[in-house]
Amino acid sequence: MKITFKLLLILFCFVSLSACNTDNKEKNTTEVNSMSETDTDNKEEKYGAEITLENAIAVSEIPALLAKQDSAELKVIGKIGECCQKKGCWMKVPISDNQEMFVRFKDYGFFVPMDSEGKEIVMEGKVKKEVISVAQLRHYAEDAGKTKEEIEKITEDEVKISFMATGVIIKG
Repeated sequence: MKITFKLLLILFCFVSLSACNTDNKEKNTTEVNSMSETDTDNKEEKYGAEITLENAIAVSEIPALLAKQDSAELKVIGKIGECCQKKGCWMKVPISDNQEMFVRFKDYGFFVPMDSEGKEIVMEGKVKKEVISVAQLRHYAEDAGKTKEEIEKITEDEVKISFMATGVIIKG
């Protein structure tokens, strides 16, 4: 009797787990199919908090905005210039020919793909002017794969525009 009960219990667990697994496979297949049917050329990858594309300003407008105030909560659109090659934990977004914005992700809660360079991006979060220490600049240079000689040339703190992203959409 004990063996029959144990056998039935094992069989029940197996059937239950199999049913759950089948539902997930069907759901994942449906999601992939709906994405590929609707968005093959305009693929959007979303990271962090859910955001939309509406009301984003160009990154080139940020310097004028920060001339009037120290920081701002906003949504911007630009292109990824460089991305951390260790984890995707930061990126640089050009603002102009001679200025870029350093982007990190709130609470290290998400990262972006390391092959995101050159892709269009929409980000929501907080932008501000920030003093970056020599130690931190060297750390970022190391993450970017710079040579030891290039890293040692970093000898002064820098004032940079930084962005703490809460949500990101990468187009493309």
